[in-house]
Amino acid sequence: MSDEPSPIADGEALRDENRRVRAAQIIVSFAMLKLKTLRLTEGEADEMIEGARARVLQMFPEGGSTFDLIYRPRLERLRNENEFVRLSRAASQSGR
Repeated sequence: MSDEPSPIADGEALRDENRRVRAAQIIVSFAMLKLKTLRLTEGEADEMIEGARARVLQMFPEGGSTFDLIYRPRLERLRNENEFVRLSRAASQSGR
């Protein structure tokens, strides 16, 4: 007997990984949509980014650095472009 996985097992593993990748993309896309459209404070936006990261890491436990490299900059850019986040940031800075 060979220790190599069968082609069927390889195909199932590939399908599972593709499913998890697609789910991660949907999670990030949904977070991006919310960051673009909702009235959020900076704290709420940061919580949304961290929540998306946590959900992706549930599917890819070793994927923290990949998330931080690929998705975090996109999400943070949208957070910084959100008019309501900018207004809440300005209000909190002027109230100091």
